[in-house]
Amino acid sequence: MASFVTPIPCAFRSIQNPTVSRHRPRRPKLRSCAQIPEPPRPADVRALLTSKGKAEQQKGLLLVRQLPPQVALDLLKLSVETSDNEFIRSTAAISIGQLPFEDEALATEAVRVMSDLLATDNDYSVRAAAAAAVGYATELPEFGKSALFDALMRALLEDSEWQVHFSCLASLGSLRDERAIPVLRKWLDAKNDLLVQASIGALGDLGAISAVADLLQLLGSKDMMTRQRLAQALGQMSDAKKEPSVIDALRTLSKDQSFAVRDAALESLERFGCASPVKTETRSDEELIEAEVSNLMKGDEAGSAVESASDALRRRLERSFDKEYVQTDAHIGSVREAGLRDMDAYSKLVDELKAGNPLSQVMAAIQLRKYDGKLAAEAVVSSNALDPQTSSERLRAISVGLLARGGDMERVIDVLKTDPDQNVRSACCDALLDLGGGPSAIATCIETFENDSHWLVRISAAITLGTIGKGNEEVEDVLIQSLKANGVKGLNAPQDTVLHRHVVTALGFLGSKKALKSFEELLSNEDTGGAVRYRIAAALRGIHCEESIVFARLLIDDEDESVAEMAQGSLDALAQHDFE
Repeated sequence: MASFVTPIPCAFRSIQNPTVSRHRPRRPKLRSCAQIPEPPRPADVRALLTSKGKAEQQKGLLLVRQLPPQVALDLLKLSVETSDNEFIRSTAAISIGQLPFEDEALATEAVRVMSDLLATDNDYSVRAAAAAAVGYATELPEFGKSALFDALMRALLEDSEWQVHFSCLASLGSLRDERAIPVLRKWLDAKNDLLVQASIGALGDLGAISAVADLLQLLGSKDMMTRQRLAQALGQMSDAKKEPSVIDALRTLSKDQSFAVRDAALESLERFGCASPVKTETRSDEELIEAEVSNLMKGDEAGSAVESASDALRRRLERSFDKEYVQTDAHIGSVREAGLRDMDAYSKLVDELKAGNPLSQVMAAIQLRKYDGKLAAEAVVSSNALDPQTSSERLRAISVGLLARGGDMERVIDVLKTDPDQNVRSACCDALLDLGGGPSAIATCIETFENDSHWLVRISAAITLGTIGKGNEEVEDVLIQSLKANGVKGLNAPQDTVLHRHVVTALGFLGSKKALKSFEELLSNEDTGGAVRYRIAAALRGIHCEESIVFARLLIDDEDESVAEMAQGSLDALAQHDFE
């Protein structure tokens, strides 16, 4: 029987403990005569979904996948209608799009439910999930995809929440309907960088050669994630390799100051068979990072919130229900299967990682991402790719990500504590986020946040703590302390102000009510700039209490228009919650 999968956020992924003793007894293999577990009964799943506890409802959503599609659809509708938990309702909504549509009647009903949720649900996160569900429903018959296309277009026009717009734009790419191209081109001018990135990705999914001229206008974007998504989207357009302007743009991006952008551009160039002629960046990594600092400070003086490379980490917290970022069992299985299929190619990549030139080593590390996480991590260790004496900063930063895919938290922590390059240490913080956190990761990130010598690494640690430190009082206290006068040790102005901005963001994602006192102190200080006030206005939407509403109302009258607009958005979001 066909099945579907329920999305699990990265913070809840189960990671195998790499420190388990090698002498631990192996679990015996099941023999052919082993008893096959009975499938769950619909009545039992219904009881779980209608229970009061979130854990029971989550278990019910996991068991739903084992039921016949029509029964599953009925139970998912029940979950959306009866649960009072935002996460449960959103997960049920997105799961509807992952059903196997075995007949026309089932497809018709699923289309109706997704369209209704997208158009009428009171919770914007459920509407966003319904829009994301459309992106999964690619096996629907044409009449269903056409109806959902119309539903997405209506939501883009009528819905006021950017999270809903984000999911709609991403799903338009998945539907592969070329009618979306003119609309997506218009959204490239959105003020919200996340919406621009979703539009770029959708145009890449559609292979929209007609939009190349519009896409190339974003080549000079100050936002790192926008440039990275641009490099990826151009590489998806198979016909784009015939366009000299596209190749030139990718070569420009391959020399970007962000290693993530460089990697994406190199991967696209390799896909087009144009990787070798790329001229390497002549400036050192230290010069590149200092140039980024200079740009950042210049933007602060101009009063515009120019975003640093570390904002890429913040966006990990803001990916909502974009299907590209949702890890599912099916996706993990397909990656593992593809990796195991060609061990000869794997061996060649390992050899290249050991003895290739710097560029070929980086390309080998990028290609190792398609293999099973354990294999990729083994390649990093066996090739000594993390040695600062022999490996470039780019290679080490990519290799840390491969370690995370293999579940090797202990080695990631060791690199974070010992590597001399700030970009690599920042990548380690990102890797700990991918690993899902835990006591060791939290303790290491706290130590890094308080003591690292480079501002960028400390920002990365703060953002990671904002994800993995939920419910941890020590994390809240450490971050709040850094907002006090002279609370940031080892950094001078204006780097300490940059750190403050990201700490405020992290506290917002932690939902820290204790942070409101520090926010009040910052707002009462005349020296607090518009960039920090903007972050406070944004953070309030994650702190669900009456005091947040009071602060948001005050900030609506801020002299900075962008702060006032963000405060209004937070006030609208907070109005959807009932506070006791």
